[in-house]
Amino acid sequence: MISDAMTSSLLIDRGASISQSGPNKILVADDDPHIQDSLRILLEQQGYLVETCSRGDQVLEIFDDFAPDLLILDVQFKESSGFDICATLREHPLGVDTPVILLTALGTEDSMVEGLDHGADDYIVKPFRPEILSARIRSQLERVRRIRLQQQARHSVDIDSGRILEGTSPYRYLLQSCISNGPMGQVFQATELSSGQAVALKAMDPASFESRKDLQRFLRESRATMEFDHPHLARGIDVVSRPDRLFYCMEYLTGSTLAQTLQEEGFLSESRSVRFGIQLANALIELERHDLVHRDIKPENIILTDGSDRAVLVDYGLAQRDSARGHLTTEGVILGTPYYLSPEQVKGQTKLDSRSDIYSLGATLYFMVTGAKPFDGRSTVAIINQRLFSTPTTPHTRNPLVSDSFSQIIQRMLARDPKNRYENGTELLAALQSISQPD
Repeated sequence: MISDAMTSSLLIDRGASISQSGPNKILVADDDPHIQDSLRILLEQQGYLVETCSRGDQVLEIFDDFAPDLLILDVQFKESSGFDICATLREHPLGVDTPVILLTALGTEDSMVEGLDHGADDYIVKPFRPEILSARIRSQLERVRRIRLQQQARHSVDIDSGRILEGTSPYRYLLQSCISNGPMGQVFQATELSSGQAVALKAMDPASFESRKDLQRFLRESRATMEFDHPHLARGIDVVSRPDRLFYCMEYLTGSTLAQTLQEEGFLSESRSVRFGIQLANALIELERHDLVHRDIKPENIILTDGSDRAVLVDYGLAQRDSARGHLTTEGVILGTPYYLSPEQVKGQTKLDSRSDIYSLGATLYFMVTGAKPFDGRSTVAIINQRLFSTPTTPHTRNPLVSDSFSQIIQRMLARDPKNRYENGTELLAALQSISQPD
Protein backbone atom coordinates (compact mmCIF):
# COMPACT_ATOMS: atom_id res chain seq x y z
CA MET A 1 0.00 0.00 0.00
CA ILE A 2 1.33 3.43 -0.95
CA SER A 3 0.94 6.36 1.41
CA ASP A 4 -1.37 9.32 0.75
CA ALA A 5 1.62 11.34 -0.44
CA MET A 6 1.57 9.46 -3.76
CA THR A 7 -0.71 11.92 -5.58
CA SER A 8 1.36 14.97 -4.73
CA SER A 9 4.63 13.18 -5.46
CA LEU A 10 4.04 11.83 -8.95
CA LEU A 11 5.91 14.66 -10.63
CA ILE A 12 8.91 14.85 -8.31
CA ASP A 13 12.45 14.09 -9.48
CA ARG A 14 11.63 14.12 -13.19
CA GLY A 15 14.67 12.99 -15.18
CA ALA A 16 16.23 11.20 -12.24
CA SER A 17 17.95 8.74 -14.55
CA ILE A 18 21.74 8.91 -14.28
CA SER A 19 22.54 6.61 -17.19
CA GLN A 20 24.70 8.25 -19.82
CA SER A 21 23.45 5.92 -22.55
CA GLY A 22 19.73 6.39 -21.92
CA PRO A 23 17.10 6.09 -19.18
CA ASN A 24 17.70 3.58 -16.43
CA LYS A 25 15.46 0.52 -16.57
CA ILE A 26 13.56 -0.64 -13.49
CA LEU A 27 11.72 -3.92 -13.06
CA VAL A 28 8.84 -3.86 -10.55
CA ALA A 29 7.90 -7.35 -9.31
CA ASP A 30 4.78 -7.31 -7.12
CA ASP A 31 1.61 -9.39 -7.14
CA ASP A 32 -0.57 -6.38 -6.26
CA PRO A 33 -1.76 -4.75 -9.52
CA HIS A 34 -2.44 -1.47 -7.70
CA ILE A 35 1.17 -1.32 -6.50
CA GLN A 36 2.40 -2.17 -10.00
CA ASP A 37 0.34 0.55 -11.69
CA SER A 38 1.17 3.18 -9.09
CA LEU A 39 4.89 2.49 -9.23
CA ARG A 40 4.89 2.47 -13.02
CA ILE A 41 3.26 5.94 -13.06
CA LEU A 42 5.63 7.27 -10.42
CA LEU A 43 8.79 5.93 -12.06
CA GLU A 44 7.87 6.76 -15.65
CA GLN A 45 7.13 10.33 -14.56
CA GLN A 46 10.70 10.42 -13.27
CA GLY A 47 12.11 9.32 -16.62
CA TYR A 48 12.73 5.63 -15.98
CA LEU A 49 11.83 2.77 -18.32
CA VAL A 50 9.60 0.39 -16.36
CA GLU A 51 8.61 -3.26 -16.75
CA THR A 52 6.31 -5.09 -14.32
CA CYS A 53 5.87 -8.68 -13.19
CA SER A 54 3.12 -10.17 -11.03
CA ARG A 55 4.32 -13.75 -10.54
CA GLY A 56 7.29 -14.85 -8.52
CA ASP A 57 8.11 -17.70 -10.88
CA GLN A 58 8.44 -15.26 -13.80
CA VAL A 59 10.76 -12.70 -12.23
CA LEU A 60 14.03 -14.26 -13.41
CA GLU A 61 12.76 -14.82 -16.94
CA ILE A 62 11.59 -11.21 -17.29
CA PHE A 63 14.78 -10.01 -15.62
CA ASP A 64 16.81 -11.85 -18.27
CA ASP A 65 14.80 -10.37 -21.15
CA PHE A 66 14.53 -6.81 -19.78
CA ALA A 67 18.03 -6.58 -18.22
CA PRO A 68 17.02 -3.86 -15.70
CA ASP A 69 19.39 -1.50 -13.92
CA LEU A 70 17.44 -1.95 -10.68
CA LEU A 71 14.83 -4.39 -9.31
CA ILE A 72 12.02 -3.51 -6.90
CA LEU A 73 10.93 -6.86 -5.47
CA ASP A 74 8.04 -7.93 -3.29
CA VAL A 75 8.66 -10.77 -0.83
CA GLN A 76 5.30 -12.54 -0.50
CA PHE A 77 4.51 -14.19 -3.84
CA LYS A 78 2.25 -17.21 -4.04
CA GLU A 79 4.71 -19.06 -6.25
CA SER A 80 8.00 -18.33 -4.48
CA SER A 81 9.65 -16.15 -1.86
CA GLY A 82 11.23 -12.86 -2.81
CA PHE A 83 14.12 -13.79 -0.51
CA ASP A 84 14.84 -16.89 -2.62
CA ILE A 85 14.45 -14.93 -5.85
CA CYS A 86 17.00 -12.40 -4.62
CA ALA A 87 19.48 -15.12 -3.64
CA THR A 88 19.10 -16.82 -7.04
CA LEU A 89 19.54 -13.51 -8.80
CA ARG A 90 22.94 -13.03 -7.20
CA GLU A 91 24.09 -16.16 -9.05
CA HIS A 92 22.74 -14.81 -12.36
CA PRO A 93 25.29 -13.34 -14.84
CA LEU A 94 23.29 -10.12 -15.14
CA GLY A 95 22.21 -9.93 -11.51
CA VAL A 96 25.50 -10.00 -9.62
CA ASP A 97 25.62 -6.25 -9.11
CA THR A 98 22.08 -5.15 -10.00
CA PRO A 99 20.61 -3.22 -7.06
CA VAL A 100 17.63 -4.96 -5.45
CA ILE A 101 15.19 -3.07 -3.21
CA LEU A 102 12.81 -5.33 -1.30
CA LEU A 103 9.40 -3.64 -0.95
CA THR A 104 7.21 -5.62 1.42
CA ALA A 105 4.61 -5.56 4.16
CA LEU A 106 6.89 -7.71 6.35
CA GLY A 107 8.14 -5.13 8.82
CA THR A 108 9.90 -7.19 11.47
CA GLU A 109 13.61 -6.85 12.11
CA ASP A 110 14.07 -10.59 11.48
CA SER A 111 12.50 -10.23 8.01
CA MET A 112 14.75 -7.28 7.22
CA VAL A 113 17.85 -9.21 8.29
CA GLU A 114 16.75 -12.20 6.22
CA GLY A 115 16.23 -10.04 3.15
CA LEU A 116 19.65 -8.42 3.45
CA ASP A 117 21.27 -11.80 4.09
CA HIS A 118 19.73 -13.07 0.83
CA GLY A 119 21.44 -10.30 -1.15
CA ALA A 120 19.06 -7.32 -1.07
CA ASP A 121 20.64 -3.87 -1.15
CA ASP A 122 17.77 -2.07 0.60
CA TYR A 123 14.56 -2.91 2.45
CA ILE A 124 11.43 -0.74 2.48
CA VAL A 125 8.26 -1.56 4.41
CA LYS A 126 4.79 -0.91 3.02
CA PRO A 127 3.09 1.54 3.29
CA PHE A 128 5.89 3.82 2.13
CA ARG A 129 6.43 7.40 1.05
CA PRO A 130 7.14 7.73 -2.69
CA GLU A 131 9.81 10.38 -2.16
CA ILE A 132 11.69 7.97 0.14
CA LEU A 133 11.56 5.20 -2.48
CA SER A 134 12.68 7.66 -5.17
CA ALA A 135 15.62 8.80 -3.09
CA ARG A 136 16.70 5.25 -2.37
CA ILE A 137 16.48 4.32 -6.05
CA ARG A 138 18.70 7.27 -6.93
CA SER A 139 21.09 6.32 -4.15
CA GLN A 140 21.44 2.74 -5.36
CA LEU A 141 21.96 3.74 -9.01
CA GLU A 142 24.51 6.35 -8.00
CA ARG A 143 26.32 3.82 -5.80
CA VAL A 144 26.69 1.41 -8.72
CA ARG A 145 27.81 4.22 -11.01
CA ARG A 146 30.56 5.24 -8.59
CA ILE A 147 31.75 1.67 -8.16
CA ARG A 148 32.01 1.19 -11.91
CA LEU A 149 33.89 4.47 -12.33
CA GLN A 150 36.33 3.35 -9.64
CA GLN A 151 36.77 -0.01 -11.36
CA GLN A 152 37.42 1.70 -14.66
CA ALA A 153 40.03 3.96 -13.11
CA ARG A 154 41.68 1.00 -11.36
CA HIS A 155 41.74 -1.21 -14.46
CA SER A 156 42.23 1.40 -17.16
CA VAL A 157 44.37 -0.03 -19.95
CA ASP A 158 46.55 1.79 -22.44
CA ILE A 159 45.94 0.00 -25.73
CA ASP A 160 48.51 1.71 -27.90
CA SER A 161 50.82 -0.38 -30.07
CA GLY A 162 53.81 -1.76 -28.17
CA ARG A 163 51.87 -2.50 -25.00
CA ILE A 164 51.69 -5.94 -23.40
CA LEU A 165 48.21 -7.03 -22.33
CA GLU A 166 47.54 -9.76 -19.80
CA GLY A 167 45.01 -12.26 -21.13
CA THR A 168 43.53 -15.37 -19.57
CA SER A 169 46.45 -17.32 -18.09
CA PRO A 170 48.85 -18.19 -19.66
CA TYR A 171 48.15 -15.80 -22.53
CA ARG A 172 49.97 -12.46 -22.84
CA TYR A 173 49.74 -10.27 -25.92
CA LEU A 174 52.19 -7.82 -27.46
CA LEU A 175 50.25 -5.28 -29.53
CA GLN A 176 52.11 -4.60 -32.76
CA SER A 177 49.96 -2.46 -35.04
CA CYS A 178 46.39 -1.23 -35.35
CA ILE A 179 44.89 -2.79 -38.48
CA SER A 180 41.39 -1.31 -38.24
CA ASN A 181 39.48 1.23 -36.21
CA GLY A 182 35.69 1.10 -36.26
CA PRO A 183 32.59 1.97 -34.23
CA MET A 184 32.94 -1.13 -32.05
CA GLY A 185 36.63 -0.64 -31.29
CA GLN A 186 40.14 -1.19 -32.57
CA VAL A 187 41.63 -4.35 -34.06
CA PHE A 188 45.34 -4.98 -33.49
CA GLN A 189 47.74 -7.43 -34.96
CA ALA A 190 49.46 -8.92 -31.94
CA THR A 191 51.71 -11.76 -30.84
CA GLU A 192 50.78 -14.20 -28.10
CA LEU A 193 54.05 -14.27 -26.18
CA SER A 194 53.93 -17.78 -24.70
CA SER A 195 53.56 -19.41 -28.13
CA GLY A 196 54.73 -16.75 -30.58
CA GLN A 197 51.43 -17.13 -32.46
CA ALA A 198 50.20 -14.19 -34.53
CA VAL A 199 46.71 -13.16 -33.42
CA ALA A 200 44.10 -10.51 -34.12
CA LEU A 201 42.93 -8.74 -30.97
CA LYS A 202 39.84 -6.57 -30.91
CA ALA A 203 39.54 -4.03 -28.10
CA MET A 204 36.04 -2.74 -27.31
CA ASP A 205 34.37 -0.43 -24.82
CA PRO A 206 31.68 -2.28 -22.81
CA ALA A 207 29.59 0.92 -22.89
CA SER A 208 29.21 0.54 -26.65
CA PHE A 209 26.75 -2.32 -26.10
CA GLU A 210 23.09 -1.38 -25.89
CA SER A 211 22.47 -3.33 -22.70
CA ARG A 212 24.16 -5.70 -20.33
CA LYS A 213 22.14 -8.46 -21.94
CA ASP A 214 23.84 -7.70 -25.27
CA LEU A 215 27.18 -7.66 -23.49
CA GLN A 216 26.56 -11.05 -21.89
CA ARG A 217 25.43 -12.45 -25.27
CA PHE A 218 28.65 -11.21 -26.82
CA LEU A 219 30.76 -12.84 -24.12
CA ARG A 220 28.85 -16.11 -24.38
CA GLU A 221 29.05 -16.27 -28.17
CA SER A 222 32.70 -15.20 -28.28
CA ARG A 223 33.65 -17.95 -25.86
CA ALA A 224 31.78 -20.43 -28.04
CA THR A 225 34.08 -19.55 -30.96
CA MET A 226 37.00 -20.96 -28.96
CA GLU A 227 35.48 -24.39 -29.59
CA PHE A 228 35.67 -23.97 -33.37
CA ASP A 229 37.90 -26.30 -35.36
CA HIS A 230 36.69 -25.55 -38.87
CA PRO A 231 38.58 -24.52 -42.01
CA HIS A 232 36.09 -21.78 -42.88
CA LEU A 233 35.59 -20.20 -39.44
CA ALA A 234 38.26 -18.19 -37.68
CA ARG A 235 38.90 -19.71 -34.28
CA GLY A 236 38.54 -17.66 -31.12
CA ILE A 237 41.46 -17.86 -28.71
CA ASP A 238 40.66 -15.74 -25.68
CA VAL A 239 38.09 -13.34 -24.23
CA VAL A 240 39.07 -10.89 -21.50
CA SER A 241 36.40 -8.80 -19.77
CA ARG A 242 37.46 -5.75 -17.79
CA PRO A 243 35.34 -2.85 -16.52
CA ASP A 244 36.67 -0.43 -19.14
CA ARG A 245 37.60 -2.75 -22.02
CA LEU A 246 36.73 -6.05 -23.62
CA PHE A 247 39.39 -7.94 -25.54
CA TYR A 248 38.46 -10.61 -28.03
CA CYS A 249 41.38 -12.55 -29.48
CA MET A 250 41.18 -14.75 -32.57
CA GLU A 251 43.60 -16.37 -34.98
CA TYR A 252 45.28 -13.97 -37.38
CA LEU A 253 44.68 -14.77 -41.05
CA THR A 254 46.89 -13.53 -43.85
CA GLY A 255 45.14 -12.69 -47.06
CA SER A 256 42.69 -10.17 -48.41
CA THR A 257 39.03 -9.65 -47.71
CA LEU A 258 36.50 -10.62 -50.33
CA ALA A 259 35.64 -6.92 -50.55
CA GLN A 260 39.23 -6.08 -51.50
CA THR A 261 39.32 -8.87 -54.08
CA LEU A 262 36.08 -7.71 -55.69
CA GLN A 263 37.34 -4.14 -55.77
CA GLU A 264 40.34 -5.34 -57.76
CA GLU A 265 38.65 -7.91 -60.00
CA GLY A 266 35.12 -6.53 -60.40
CA PHE A 267 33.40 -9.90 -60.08
CA LEU A 268 34.31 -13.59 -59.82
CA SER A 269 33.57 -16.54 -62.06
CA GLU A 270 30.53 -18.64 -61.27
CA SER A 271 32.58 -21.75 -60.49
CA ARG A 272 34.76 -19.86 -58.01
CA SER A 273 31.74 -18.17 -56.43
CA VAL A 274 29.95 -21.50 -56.06
CA ARG A 275 33.05 -22.97 -54.44
CA PHE A 276 33.19 -20.11 -51.93
CA GLY A 277 29.44 -20.49 -51.41
CA ILE A 278 29.89 -24.18 -50.56
CA GLN A 279 32.67 -23.34 -48.10
CA LEU A 280 30.59 -20.68 -46.39
CA ALA A 281 27.48 -22.89 -46.29
CA ASN A 282 29.64 -25.39 -44.39
CA ALA A 283 30.59 -22.56 -42.05
CA LEU A 284 26.89 -21.82 -41.46
CA ILE A 285 26.29 -25.47 -40.61
CA GLU A 286 29.01 -25.27 -37.96
CA LEU A 287 27.54 -22.05 -36.55
CA GLU A 288 24.12 -23.73 -36.38
CA ARG A 289 25.69 -26.62 -34.48
CA HIS A 290 26.77 -24.10 -31.83
CA ASP A 291 23.39 -22.31 -31.89
CA LEU A 292 25.04 -19.15 -33.23
CA VAL A 293 23.86 -16.65 -35.81
CA HIS A 294 26.58 -14.52 -37.41
CA ARG A 295 24.31 -11.53 -38.22
CA ASP A 296 26.89 -9.66 -40.30
CA ILE A 297 27.95 -11.75 -43.29
CA LYS A 298 29.34 -9.43 -45.94
CA PRO A 299 32.43 -9.25 -48.18
CA GLU A 300 34.35 -7.29 -45.53
CA ASN A 301 33.94 -10.18 -43.06
CA ILE A 302 35.19 -12.92 -45.40
CA ILE A 303 38.95 -13.49 -45.66
CA LEU A 304 40.42 -15.19 -48.74
CA THR A 305 43.59 -16.67 -47.29
CA ASP A 306 46.97 -16.37 -48.99
CA GLY A 307 48.20 -19.43 -50.83
CA SER A 308 44.84 -21.15 -51.07
CA ASP A 309 41.38 -20.53 -52.45
CA ARG A 310 39.87 -20.73 -48.99
CA ALA A 311 37.17 -18.42 -47.66
CA VAL A 312 37.11 -17.88 -43.91
CA LEU A 313 34.26 -16.16 -42.08
CA VAL A 314 35.36 -13.76 -39.35
CA ASP A 315 33.90 -11.29 -36.85
CA TYR A 316 31.04 -13.46 -35.61
CA GLY A 317 29.81 -12.63 -32.13
CA LEU A 318 30.69 -8.99 -32.80
CA ALA A 319 27.89 -8.45 -35.26
CA GLN A 320 24.86 -8.18 -33.00
CA ARG A 321 25.42 -4.49 -32.40
CA ASP A 322 27.37 -3.68 -35.56
CA SER A 323 24.67 -4.66 -37.98
CA ALA A 324 21.39 -5.32 -36.27
CA ARG A 325 20.87 -3.08 -33.29
CA GLY A 326 23.87 -0.80 -33.12
CA HIS A 327 22.93 1.02 -36.31
CA LEU A 328 19.31 1.52 -35.31
CA THR A 329 18.11 4.73 -33.71
CA THR A 330 15.28 4.70 -31.22
CA GLU A 331 12.97 5.52 -34.10
CA GLY A 332 14.13 2.37 -35.90
CA VAL A 333 16.06 4.13 -38.66
CA ILE A 334 19.21 2.42 -39.85
CA LEU A 335 22.19 4.78 -39.93
CA GLY A 336 24.54 2.61 -41.98
CA THR A 337 24.23 1.29 -45.53
CA PRO A 338 22.43 -2.04 -45.08
CA TYR A 339 23.42 -3.75 -48.32
CA TYR A 340 23.68 -7.21 -46.79
CA LEU A 341 21.22 -7.12 -43.89
CA SER A 342 18.20 -9.38 -44.05
CA PRO A 343 14.71 -7.81 -44.12
CA GLU A 344 14.11 -9.00 -40.57
CA GLN A 345 17.25 -7.16 -39.44
CA VAL A 346 16.15 -4.03 -41.28
CA LYS A 347 12.87 -4.23 -39.36
CA GLY A 348 14.83 -4.31 -36.10
CA GLN A 349 13.98 -7.89 -35.17
CA THR A 350 16.50 -9.33 -32.72
CA LYS A 351 15.43 -13.00 -32.62
CA LEU A 352 17.17 -14.22 -35.75
CA ASP A 353 18.01 -17.68 -37.04
CA SER A 354 20.32 -19.03 -39.73
CA ARG A 355 17.91 -17.97 -42.47
CA SER A 356 18.99 -14.39 -41.80
CA ASP A 357 22.60 -15.44 -42.42
CA ILE A 358 21.49 -17.24 -45.57
CA TYR A 359 19.98 -14.00 -46.86
CA SER A 360 23.21 -12.09 -46.15
CA LEU A 361 25.28 -14.80 -47.81
CA GLY A 362 22.92 -14.63 -50.80
CA ALA A 363 23.51 -10.87 -51.09
CA THR A 364 27.25 -11.55 -50.90
CA LEU A 365 27.11 -14.22 -53.64
CA TYR A 366 25.04 -11.83 -55.75
CA PHE A 367 27.83 -9.26 -55.46
CA MET A 368 30.45 -11.92 -56.21
CA VAL A 369 29.03 -12.87 -59.60
CA THR A 370 27.64 -9.51 -60.75
CA GLY A 371 29.89 -6.89 -59.19
CA ALA A 372 26.70 -5.13 -58.06
CA LYS A 373 24.67 -5.15 -54.85
CA PRO A 374 21.13 -6.61 -54.96
CA PHE A 375 19.72 -3.24 -53.87
CA ASP A 376 21.31 0.15 -54.21
CA GLY A 377 20.16 3.72 -53.97
CA ARG A 378 21.10 7.28 -53.14
CA SER A 379 19.95 7.00 -49.56
CA THR A 380 19.62 4.45 -46.80
CA VAL A 381 15.83 4.88 -46.84
CA ALA A 382 15.74 4.05 -50.56
CA ILE A 383 17.75 0.87 -49.96
CA ILE A 384 15.48 -0.13 -47.08
CA ASN A 385 12.33 0.38 -49.17
CA GLN A 386 13.73 -1.78 -51.95
CA ARG A 387 14.77 -4.44 -49.45
CA LEU A 388 11.29 -4.62 -47.93
CA PHE A 389 9.09 -4.22 -50.99
CA SER A 390 11.05 -5.15 -54.13
CA THR A 391 12.59 -8.22 -55.71
CA PRO A 392 16.17 -7.78 -56.95
CA THR A 393 17.03 -8.10 -60.62
CA THR A 394 18.22 -11.67 -61.19
CA PRO A 395 21.99 -12.23 -61.27
CA HIS A 396 21.65 -13.76 -64.76
CA THR A 397 20.02 -10.55 -66.03
CA ARG A 398 22.88 -8.46 -64.65
CA ASN A 399 25.55 -10.89 -65.86
CA PRO A 400 24.55 -13.37 -68.60
CA LEU A 401 27.57 -15.51 -67.69
CA VAL A 402 25.72 -16.57 -64.54
CA SER A 403 23.71 -19.75 -65.10
CA ASP A 404 19.98 -19.84 -64.53
CA SER A 405 20.45 -22.53 -61.87
CA PHE A 406 22.88 -20.47 -59.79
CA SER A 407 20.77 -17.37 -60.34
CA GLN A 408 17.72 -19.20 -58.98
CA ILE A 409 19.62 -20.37 -55.90
CA ILE A 410 20.71 -16.81 -55.10
CA GLN A 411 17.19 -15.46 -55.67
CA ARG A 412 15.79 -18.02 -53.25
CA MET A 413 18.40 -17.03 -50.67
CA LEU A 414 17.22 -13.42 -51.10
CA ALA A 415 13.52 -14.14 -50.56
CA ARG A 416 11.97 -11.41 -48.39
CA ASP A 417 10.06 -13.96 -46.31
CA PRO A 418 12.43 -16.26 -44.37
CA LYS A 419 9.98 -19.14 -44.94
CA ASN A 420 10.74 -18.99 -48.66
CA ARG A 421 14.52 -19.27 -48.23
CA TYR A 422 16.57 -22.40 -47.64
CA GLU A 423 15.72 -23.67 -44.19
CA ASN A 424 19.32 -24.07 -43.01
CA GLY A 425 22.92 -24.40 -44.09
CA THR A 426 22.56 -28.09 -44.91
CA GLU A 427 19.75 -27.46 -47.40
CA LEU A 428 21.71 -24.59 -48.96
CA LEU A 429 24.84 -26.73 -49.21
CA ALA A 430 22.98 -29.44 -51.10
CA ALA A 431 21.67 -26.90 -53.62
CA LEU A 432 25.13 -25.42 -54.24
CA GLN A 433 26.79 -28.81 -54.53
CA SER A 434 24.25 -29.81 -57.19
CA ILE A 435 25.62 -27.15 -59.57
CA SER A 436 29.28 -27.24 -58.57
CA GLN A 437 31.72 -27.45 -61.50
CA PRO A 438 35.51 -27.08 -61.76
CA ASP A 439 37.02 -23.91 -63.26
